[in-house]
Amino acid sequence: APPSQIIDEVDLLLTGGRLHPSNKAIMEQVYNSANSGINPDSKSLKAVISHFAATPEFHITNNLMNSRVTTTATRPTPDISTPPNPAPVTDYRAIVYLYMDGAMDSYSALVPMNCYLNQQYVSVRGDIAIKSGLLPIDASTSDQPCDDFGLHPSLVNIHSLFNDG
Repeated sequence: APPSQIIDEVDLLLTGGRLHPSNKAIMEQVYNSANSGINPDSKSLKAVISHFAATPEFHITNNLMNSRVTTTATRPTPDISTPPNPAPVTDYRAIVYLYMDGAMDSYSALVPMNCYLNQQYVSVRGDIAIKSGLLPIDASTSDQPCDDFGLHPSLVNIHSLFNDG
């Protein structure tokens, strides 16, 4: 099936067919850019589904309930087209969501060190506990139960970002 048809089917399943045309175009770009290598269709579909979670249509039902009346009203869909020359954004902040496909979880990424939680971590994790090579994170100025944490050795870039503030 062509990417547009696949996006339409995912749109129907995840947002009830309410995906804005500009977001559909983005989803097609995601699908096409991930469509390579082994099992390209499966890889592309996974990429599209993970991106759907970032769309506003995924997070709203488009039905508003008036508590004084028992009927629902359809929420108007706003025009979200980009102006031709938007002003530059200078104070942008974002929440970054890392989707890691695999076996790394929060306790493999950030390990408590030099406190009672480290013994608990080693006891619960057993043979898979990471005991060496951790990148140090100083949390002594925070309200965390440990003053020190260790970041997984493969997260060097995240360690640099943390240290840079």
